[in-house]
Formats: sequence, structure tokens, C-alpha cells
Amino acid sequence: YEFNLRHNSRHTAWNASYSINATTTNGMQQSNSVVGLINPSSQINNINFLFPTLQAEVYILKQAQVGVTRQLREGEATFSAYQLRREFQSSGQTNNSYGVRGALSWKLSARGKVSLDGQWARYSANRSVGRYDYLLGDVDYTHQLSQRVSTTLQYRRLVNINQGGGGYAEDVISGFLNVQL
Repeated sequence: YEFNLRHNSRHTAWNASYSINATTTNGMQQSNSVVGLINPSSQINNINFLFPTLQAEVYILKQAQVGVTRQLREGEATFSAYQLRREFQSSGQTNNSYGVRGALSWKLSARGKVSLDGQWARYSANRSVGRYDYLLGDVDYTHQLSQRVSTTLQYRRLVNINQGGGGYAEDVISGFLNVQL
């Protein structure tokens, strides 16, 4: 089921949602097989083989989200928070993630717009060691070439802030050509 609440005023849009869905995922699991072989000295040697098998698992997905968007003179600002929980039915494992996001978009000219987006997220699972905190930020520039065609240049940075020695970081630069048919 799903619950949505929205409220619009002159310059702001508020929203809150909660949903529960049952869904499936596929994963790889290793099955063990032992084979006995007789060597030239007539002794039996056991050899252990691992075979991957595909296993489907059902989980309950619970999502909650709240947010507000404020219209500005030449753009908009958004703030939101979310929580996501997966409860796996056969393994009993639970995965959690939650975070906050802030975004700002600004119209630079009649055809150009810049967007800044920042997010902090935490992921944890009851069978893994520790929890993982991520910072994600991106800067986009979109230019409208015609009524149905635009281009976007995006820089995105993802950083895992839990690992010692600087942690994991990923930088991505992307270019897009957007066409509406």
C-alpha cells in the first residue's frame, strides 16, 4: 500500500509519503559438492567444488520520505529526507538506508540553468560489519537548444567517509543530449 500527502501554497510545495511493497530479488549463492577421487596410491582424496546457483528472495520494502520545495525568483530550492528498509523473508536479513538531500537550481539565462545537489546517506545491514556513510554532490548545467532539444553537462562526486586513509571517492563527468519526441 501507499500513502501520499501533498500541500501546495503560493511559493512552496510540501510532500510526505510512505509505502510498503513486497518484491523479489535474485542473488547468487554457492552450493558445496564433495567428490571423492582415488589417487595412484589407492587413497581417497576428497575434492570440494563450489557451484554458483541463482536464488530468488522475497523482501518487504518500506519507504518513507518528506520534503519541501520553495520557488525562488529565478529557480527553486529543495530539501528532503528519506528512510528505506528491506526485510528479507527467508534469510531474516534487514538492510536500512536513510539520508537527507538539498538541491538548488538557478536560471542563468533564458536558455541556461545550473543545478547544485548535495546528499548524505547511511547504509547498514544486520549481517555486515559496520555501516557506511556516503556524501554525494553534483553540479549540472543545462542549455536549451530548441523547444525539444537540450544538452546537459554534469559533474558528480561520491565519497565514502567511513574508510580510513581518505576512503573511497568517485568522480564522474557526463554529457547528455536530451530529445523529446
